[in-house]
Amino acid sequence: MRSVLGYSLSNLNLLTTELLGGEIIPRSVLMCSLDGISYLLCALGDGHLLNFVLNTSNGQLADKKKVSLGTQPITLRTFSSKGATIVFAASTRSTVICRSYRKLHYNNVNLKEVRHMCPFNSAAFPERM
Repeated sequence: MRSVLGYSLSNLNLLTTELLGGEIIPRSVLMCSLDGISYLLCALGDGHLLNFVLNTSNGQLADKKKVSLGTQPITLRTFSSKGATIVFAASTRSTVICRSYRKLHYNNVNLKEVRHMCPFNSAAFPERM
C-alpha cells in the first residue's frame, strides 16, 4: 500500500504518515497555500488527484479528497494570477485548481494532452503561462 510521509525539515523526524490506498504510484506531489489554506496535493499515475488540508504547525494531514482528472499521470505546477496562487494539473484532462468561497474549484482546460506548464512573466506579458 502506497503512503505519503511528512518529515520535519529541522531534524528529519517523522511527523505524519498517510495511506493513499491502492498500488498506484504517486507521480507528482505539491505543497501549496491557496487562499491562505495549506494543502498537500498528490497526483497518482492513473489520473487521480488526492488533496489534503495540511496543518503547518504539526504536519498533520486532514480532509482527504480524491478526484479524477484523466487516465494518465498528472504533473502539478503552481502559477500566480492577480496575486493568487493557482495550481495547474497537466494530464489528459488538464485542470486549473483554485480556492474560493471556502472550497477548491477544479476548472477544465480546453487543451488535450498537456504534459507540462510553466509560468511566464515579463513586463510586456504579465502573469502569462
